[in-house]
Amino acid sequence: CLVGSEMCIRDSCDIKPENIVFKNYLHDSIVLIDFGISVKLNNTHANVNSYIQTLYYRAPEIILESIFDYTIDIWSLGCIAYEIYYQTLLFDSKTKDYLFIQQNCILDPPSYEFIKKYPPIQTYYDNPKDPSYMLYNNNMYTFKKYDFLRNHQERKITDFVLDCCKWEPTERIIYKDIFSYITSIKNDNNR
Repeated sequence: CLVGSEMCIRDSCDIKPENIVFKNYLHDSIVLIDFGISVKLNNTHANVNSYIQTLYYRAPEIILESIFDYTIDIWSLGCIAYEIYYQTLLFDSKTKDYLFIQQNCILDPPSYEFIKKYPPIQTYYDNPKDPSYMLYNNNMYTFKKYDFLRNHQERKITDFVLDCCKWEPTERIIYKDIFSYITSIKNDNNR
């Protein structure tokens, strides 16, 4: 939840566009609503419930049923920023397996260190140490981050999305830096 210019990190939310509303008619601040599937965080929290986030905005650590923290909300925020700006979902998938494949195709594969932590996903890659493509249900999927960048010329939005959607949670943008991005984009729009 937002409190002034500080982030209040208590709960991991089901952050999605439907749960973000304007606080007043001036549209100068927002609030998050619907904490129905939120999870109280201590430092980290084991994923005991596979339905923590709405599928379109789900972070890899939730897909992989791993330990998670508030950075799953940072991932969701990147997906939402993309959706709001481009009026389409960043990852439009109906299953968690295809969502994971889409994440790889758009973001490029994670590092070998990441892949190594999750033995079941190693079979998705032609070579887990240096993947060139993924195989799933007899279909080959190639990595297209270069195409993604070429097709999305608004660099500040794209950089923000990519900084939110890092494979390693510890590499994602931190809350206090989000305000710098927002201020920078807002200043560009006011010119």
